[in-house]
Amino acid sequence: MFDEAYEYCTYNKVKYFSLGQLFSGKPNTIFLYSLSKIYGFSGLCIGYILIFKRLLAGVKKLSTQF
Repeated sequence: MFDEAYEYCTYNKVKYFSLGQLFSGKPNTIFLYSLSKIYGFSGLCIGYILIFKRLLAGVKKLSTQF
């Protein structure tokens, strides 16, 4: 599981690197993205997940909806 909330944040123009890039396409890899941080929606929890379909049922058991 990789939290990519800061994918578009940079410091001194250093290119972003995620360890998730090394595991992209592996069958058990889950990527989490946050629109709240990218677009500055302070106080809101808005995001999305990229996941293989066979893992989705298990993740739905863990997640909650507001």
